[in-house]
Amino acid sequence: MFDFLKKSGSNEDQYWEFDKVNHFRPKINIADYFKLSDFDFGWLILEPITAFVNGKEDQKGNSLSYAQKALYYWWYVDGQVTNGGFVQFYFNGYGKYVQTAFKGLEHIGDSEMADLIRRAHLIYKQNEKVIARARKKDLFGSDL
Repeated sequence: MFDFLKKSGSNEDQYWEFDKVNHFRPKINIADYFKLSDFDFGWLILEPITAFVNGKEDQKGNSLSYAQKALYYWWYVDGQVTNGGFVQFYFNGYGKYVQTAFKGLEHIGDSEMADLIRRAHLIYKQNEKVIARARKKDLFGSDL
């Protein structure tokens, strides 16, 4: 199912594992849960997850449920893509999360967005060398 994401013959996704014994269960104010909506509600759910993981996805990401992973890794995609497109997502090194973002979207039933990420990833793979060269250059075209 995820053949397009394979790298060097492997479809390992170190961020997709879920350790149910150490499941992160944030404390959420029940009144806020029922009164907030839109972005405020989303942040109510996302903020304790991001504070818990704190950039240590390889150490703490396995404590997130699959639904929590869907939200957390989608946040990376959304933040990068809405700011600078998929080019920024890959250029800034977030491509390592594409498998997990894709799986998370599939898990929550958003196949339309998962398909968009799949298509963007295929385009990236076709242009990966160009992005790698760009990453080595500064704005004036000299090597860093």
